[in-house]
Amino acid sequence: MAAGSFACLFIPVFLVAFFSLSAWSDYSPVWRDPLFALAMIALLVICLVTSAVIEFKTVKRDNALEDGKERCSSELARLAADVSFLDLYASQGKEGEEARARVAELADLAGGWPSDTTKRIFADIDGKRVEAAERHKLEPVNNELRDYLTSGYFEYAFFSSDDFVRNVCEKRLDEMLMQLGGFIEPDLKDQIDRAYEKRETGDSVQQEFAIRNESLNQSLKEIVDSAEYQHAVWDHDLKSMAAVLEKARPILEELGENADREMASKVSKLEHLWKTASAREKRTRHENEAILAQERSAREHMERERNQRENELAKANAERTRQAAELARLNTTRAQEAKELAEVYSERDRQKKELEKVLATKEALHGELISKTAAVEKAAKHTKELEKKVRELQQKSGIGTPTHEDIDREMAKLDAMDGWAFESYCADLFKAAGYQQVQVTSGSGDQGIDVIAIKNGIKYGIQCKNYSHPVGNKAVQEAYAGKSFHRCHIAVVLTNNTFLPSAVDLAQSTEVVLWDRNMLRKLVGRYLSVS
Repeated sequence: MAAGSFACLFIPVFLVAFFSLSAWSDYSPVWRDPLFALAMIALLVICLVTSAVIEFKTVKRDNALEDGKERCSSELARLAADVSFLDLYASQGKEGEEARARVAELADLAGGWPSDTTKRIFADIDGKRVEAAERHKLEPVNNELRDYLTSGYFEYAFFSSDDFVRNVCEKRLDEMLMQLGGFIEPDLKDQIDRAYEKRETGDSVQQEFAIRNESLNQSLKEIVDSAEYQHAVWDHDLKSMAAVLEKARPILEELGENADREMASKVSKLEHLWKTASAREKRTRHENEAILAQERSAREHMERERNQRENELAKANAERTRQAAELARLNTTRAQEAKELAEVYSERDRQKKELEKVLATKEALHGELISKTAAVEKAAKHTKELEKKVRELQQKSGIGTPTHEDIDREMAKLDAMDGWAFESYCADLFKAAGYQQVQVTSGSGDQGIDVIAIKNGIKYGIQCKNYSHPVGNKAVQEAYAGKSFHRCHIAVVLTNNTFLPSAVDLAQSTEVVLWDRNMLRKLVGRYLSVS
């Protein structure tokens, strides 16, 4: 209710109440009472204020509704110009349903369409969508009509001279057209129109059709009565059968049900004979191919066995040659070592004899020194020279072997060395032991090998480990890797300590030689004996 209407209704009610109260008070001038007058005035003011507030809220609500309608109209106009939204609006999925519900809600809130253009845009889309849905719904009927029009039965029944057959065909066609209404495909409609136009000249077409069938049946009869057909049937010659069937099949396919039954039966009989003979020939060919495949497989198997035996024989000959060469090399090495050993023994005997001779000379000189005091200084000097020579001969002959105390002192010095000093010391040990071309590899690029030495043509790669605890698997792995990198024949791990059992197992599997502290002591002893 508007505020003005409320005020117009309230003022008469207020006056009626005022005069009623005046009459109720026995015609006493109650309205003359100041308190009563103030109460009436206050009541009137309250009513007027209430009326003004209601009027303000009503106007505000109306303005909000108008603004909402304008926003909804603007949104509808914007959506009508949005191509992507229109595509979504026209779609058939869940998103399309949501878009259409949104447009309907906006139109309802706006109190109608903002313009005829907007309404026409959405109406056209709705019409196309409904039409597309209807076309999609009737698509099976269109497909059925298309199959019916392209079937041989329609060609036969629609142009049949039998009225009953023609009426049945037209009735079926009318039923499908009635289902489709105005949603028939244009090409189908054109095909139906052409069929009706063609049927208007049905007599001539039927006559031409009959003449064509008669001509084709005559051609088929000539093929069946030909000598080639008789030869194919009696001799079961596949080539003749195939030639006759190649001529007869197109005619039978073109005639269809209008073919002469007797001629068609003879052609079918010939085709059955041809299929049987072809299957028999194919089976025989497959059997022959299987036999040939078995023979080929047997020959290949025999060839593989022969090649395998030849390879094994070649490997055996190569192994025998290698073993013979290895035996010859070992015999040569053994003979060389025996020769060197004989030379060593001969040299030692010679040195012993020379030492005995020197000792005898020393004793003679010593006696002469006692008897001849005048030549003391000369004899002393000569004696020192002889002693020096004796020490040299002792070192060469091995008579001056170091003691255990000497080796222990040298081992203690060795344990206190750092890595580089230990590697250099080990290189000196191998030089003293008779190894040639001894060299220390570079520290960062040694690839697991610290010292390389050669003896008797065998190249050794030595990994030197100066540890205060037993050596583990890592040193063995490094030596094994360095062996391939430096192209060594034998990889060795030399340490001043012992090896863990796991390192020993790994060395056995990788053929890495392990030299512990005992072997190092032997090398140190030999080194001290020649230094």
